[in-house]
Amino acid sequence: MALLGLSPDGGTLLSPDDTMGLGADAAFVLEPWGTISGPTEIHYADDFIFMAGLNNPTIEAALQQLEIDLKAAGLISPTDRTAGKIRVAYPMVGGTSLTHAYNFIDPRPVQAANFLSFVGSPLHTATGVKWNGINQSANTYYRFAGLPVTNRHICYYSRTQSTKGGADIGQGAVVNNDFTGIFIYTGSSTNYYMSDVTNAQTATPTTQGLFVVVRDTAGSRLYRGETLLHTNPNAATTTGAGNTLDMQLALGNSQLSDRECAWASFGAAFTTAEEIAYARAIQRFQTSLNRAV
Repeated sequence: MALLGLSPDGGTLLSPDDTMGLGADAAFVLEPWGTISGPTEIHYADDFIFMAGLNNPTIEAALQQLEIDLKAAGLISPTDRTAGKIRVAYPMVGGTSLTHAYNFIDPRPVQAANFLSFVGSPLHTATGVKWNGINQSANTYYRFAGLPVTNRHICYYSRTQSTKGGADIGQGAVVNNDFTGIFIYTGSSTNYYMSDVTNAQTATPTTQGLFVVVRDTAGSRLYRGETLLHTNPNAATTTGAGNTLDMQLALGNSQLSDRECAWASFGAAFTTAEEIAYARAIQRFQTSLNRAV
């Protein structure tokens, strides 16, 4: 079956000759997004590599393995981009503001596909995007309106320590420590917060690495990698700001994060086993890129 790909302008279906020879088995239909043509699986890595214009064997191999691992864990769907527990994910590869903006799940360069919009010109390198903690952030254009308040996760992977209080990833508002959404927030290099309208704080030996908040019917859980750091059984049962405000990377008025982002994702809640498999997949991805902490 002939491959159909999407042009970088996000709107033109390309012929097989224009799609860099990815192969007939990568067939997919991009309009409406979320469906594929024929019996083949969605090839998330191939689509992302093509759309982001990547040409680096190490990055390409890391993305291919990431897709294998996330599919094996049941966190992304082989046939429906909107059905996996990971709804949006940013690999932060390629070292530029353009390549860092693409969503691994839906790699169209448009707001509807959660293509990042960076504010304040943060520093983009091969290891991720680094905020200054003052006036830099990114809007994802994603809202949790399609998921109940008891079925959500957010994740942030950083290679650097926090040097100030700031929200790494979240949806809502942080004003005078009043949290009105779902957040991952650093108080200092040894304290970490998760927020579900009523925030919870826990001590951690470092603010480097993978941090995940899962909110389900049992409450909220904060992980660092595979380790459960904190449980809050009093998770919010109301939507707060989660259905009306965009998810952002680095946010909170004067409380902006200064931690480098090497991966971020959000979507539906993980089980404990899924969180462990997810943490292993992301750490394997970072290790293959020589930027794991």
